[in-house]
Amino acid sequence: MSTDVYDGFNLYILAEKFYLEPRDRDGNLLSQQYLEIDRHSNQIRVSNASVNRIPLADADIQYIHGVLGIIPIVSGMALIVIRKSRLIGKLNGHPIYTITETDIIPYKKTTLHLTEKQAARFMLPVIHGFYGEVHHCVNGHQFKLSLISRRSKYRAGVRFYKRGVSADGHPANFVETEQIVETASTKGRRLTSFLQTRGSIPLLWSQRPNLKWQPMPTMKASDDQLAAYVKHFENQRKTYGGQHVIVNLINQTGREKKIGSELERIVQQANLSYVRYNPFDFHKECHAMQWHRLSLLKDQLRHEITQFGTNVVQAMIARESLTDQLCYLGILTSGQRVETCEDLETSFKHLWADNGDECSRQYAGTGALKADFTRLGKRTYTGAINDAINAITRYFRNNFADGYRQDAMDVFLGNFVIDVHNLPSSLEATLISLDQNGIALLAACFAMAMTLLCVLVAENISATLFWFAVFLMCMMFIFLNGEDFVNAPKLKLD
Repeated sequence: MSTDVYDGFNLYILAEKFYLEPRDRDGNLLSQQYLEIDRHSNQIRVSNASVNRIPLADADIQYIHGVLGIIPIVSGMALIVIRKSRLIGKLNGHPIYTITETDIIPYKKTTLHLTEKQAARFMLPVIHGFYGEVHHCVNGHQFKLSLISRRSKYRAGVRFYKRGVSADGHPANFVETEQIVETASTKGRRLTSFLQTRGSIPLLWSQRPNLKWQPMPTMKASDDQLAAYVKHFENQRKTYGGQHVIVNLINQTGREKKIGSELERIVQQANLSYVRYNPFDFHKECHAMQWHRLSLLKDQLRHEITQFGTNVVQAMIARESLTDQLCYLGILTSGQRVETCEDLETSFKHLWADNGDECSRQYAGTGALKADFTRLGKRTYTGAINDAINAITRYFRNNFADGYRQDAMDVFLGNFVIDVHNLPSSLEATLISLDQNGIALLAACFAMAMTLLCVLVAENISATLFWFAVFLMCMMFIFLNGEDFVNAPKLKLD
């Protein structure tokens, strides 16, 4: 039996059952087998139309592009389907689509999961991340450069509510980025691949938002950092094998110093033979737009880049690898580099910049910082202004919107399972309440209004100073208790 996955279905919705019948995008039937979901008994099975035909009478027939999964909601279980998608490229002859519209179809609660092997063809593989491709011709050789980033489903979340690593070794914001070169010749299709991973520092730490511009990272003395670190790299070695290089880009001073120092201590204590630690203070080495100093990191990693055949730093490493990949395929001649092929270099920069922007939007809420260096090869004042705008946007989203986003991710991924017998009275909280926090907000707004009124109308300096002092005291109270005023997750506490 073919292992190809169906990427289109007729969905038949009846009062008793759902039926998923595989069809191509022109409506042609692909198989006599179909997936049957009983909305009452909760059984999920693969059936054959030659034995049991789908009852078409009274059926609501809809075309869908795939099934994302089944999740629990307050009313029971729900089928999440892909309504619309758009072709964005092909990889090794297989089409790659991006999801443009989804839908939730509720049905009765079930505790069953798909267990039949045949059902795998009905479950469309979906990634959260990025895919892009460019076609080029160099030295008379046609090839395609593809970039695909896959975000991990483990410890998934937003910037400040998911930091560090879980006890079982899964880091937050873990992204696997693969750079693929594909070429066709009389000998057939040839591919080369270079893979990098990135993620939060693999220690047990947190950095909860609290209205400060950059919250202070914290670690508990009781946490077993060594066990979590070792578990993480055991998982990495099991998945990828070979040698691993930690490129630590955090500040070696200031609020991040404690985390960096602890990581260095744990690396030395664990002394894993297949792990090398490489700290690089990105902000110190490249301050005042001295981006040429990234070459220092390249020199430090030259051995690993050569050994592996190898978004600012990842793109730099990936460029070295791309040169090797193209030389291996016979596209570049000896002595040629990606940088010497102007059109290819431009496409490479834009591809990696797009990847960085998309991954950053998913995690932090805005495009990537310092994206102009990845896209243009240099820092610009326009890019610095865009970074300032993105930083301000991140501040407001991280403090006042990310709690809801984290809840949505936890429900979607099944990290939070709704107990219909123990529902919270409300998942919403009004901005103004009658507790001390609500009173502080009301008092701050009232004091500011009175300050403006005194300035514009009364012209009374004493009253103006009094109300302004009240406003400052209220704001001081709010910032001292910042964690109580941010938009925090309500469903699952980390």
